[in-house]
Amino acid sequence: MRELLLKVSRLAELAELDLNPVRVRSDGCVALDVRARFEPDVSADPFLRRLRD
Repeated sequence: MRELLLKVSRLAELAELDLNPVRVRSDGCVALDVRARFEPDVSADPFLRRLRD
């Protein structure tokens, strides 16, 4: 379960995640149903914000 959460936490634009159910076995785990919501990474730099507009 730890490895699954570490891998998912590396998704930079992930805003929301629902893993239900997760089957845990001796050789690892598998998420049987996944719902994810992504949002673009918004920079706090005002100059970059002006370039996007």
